[in-house]
Amino acid sequence: MQSLSTRCRGPLLGVAMISPFLLLFLGAFVFWPPQLAQAGEGDQPGACCLLPGVCIDSQTESECDEIDGIWQGPLSGCGNNNCLPGACCFENRLCKQLTAGECGIDGGAFQGSSTDCEACIEPEVACCFPNGGCLNLIADDCANAGGSALFEGSVCGVDECDQAGACCRPDGSCEEDVSPEMCKQLQGVYQGGGSLCAEVKCEVIVSACCFATEFCLLLSQMECVKVNATWLGPGVMCGDAENPCAAPDDGETSPDLNDDGVVDVFDLLLLLEQWGSCPSSTEGESDPVCPADLNQDGAVDVFDLLLLLESWGTVEASG
Repeated sequence: MQSLSTRCRGPLLGVAMISPFLLLFLGAFVFWPPQLAQAGEGDQPGACCLLPGVCIDSQTESECDEIDGIWQGPLSGCGNNNCLPGACCFENRLCKQLTAGECGIDGGAFQGSSTDCEACIEPEVACCFPNGGCLNLIADDCANAGGSALFEGSVCGVDECDQAGACCRPDGSCEEDVSPEMCKQLQGVYQGGGSLCAEVKCEVIVSACCFATEFCLLLSQMECVKVNATWLGPGVMCGDAENPCAAPDDGETSPDLNDDGVVDVFDLLLLLEQWGSCPSSTEGESDPVCPADLNQDGAVDVFDLLLLLESWGTVEASG
């Protein structure tokens, strides 16, 4: 027969072991309500802006929506005038006067209450171009235009662009401490005053390469020299309005003096009308003063007559 102490040892020991866990569970239930554990960020109170400068504290997002307010986020407060509008900056330099909450909803960058849109304007700096020119531009615009921005606060006319800097040579190599004039002689691209080779990215320069047939092809200087053609230097493109490889006009005027598409007796009569000296001839002028001075020697004479007769009957391309 078991003693009383022996019979009760099992159950009492079980209760003694379970009771600490039971107390811990009950304590957690009492001091950490399930509804608080499940509360989302939007259910936490924060500031709610009704009108510019009018703020209500301790509002959940849903409560703020019910009164047509702009919720400022969890745990936010009404301090620091955060319901007053200020500059809200967007891409492409756009700016609106919004409260902090409205700016965040629209995806802008709030600059602070009572700030104006000047806070969204990026300051301009002196932008130096390879040809030595200078414009005051923001850094991004300067880079897009092919220039090199000087230091913050620099101004064209005060800070010089012609100080020595890095020069990107046609083969993609870089030289430092080169003046704009020297870089131009090297057929390179000047990177701006004070620039360093470690700060710039030089690439092989491709430009117009002219063949004997007046054909233009974009090649590097090395490729152009290999085929015994003429490289025109940085910045000259084949797709320009006029072919950069075309031979210059020799300036001779057409024997089709009346521009009717054929050289005939009517052109001969016009030549005879202008016979004699023509002191203010066509050289250097866009429109010929004496159209019949075909060889532009300052007189309409037998030599011009011979040139007209050589083209007799030729159908000319109309103007």
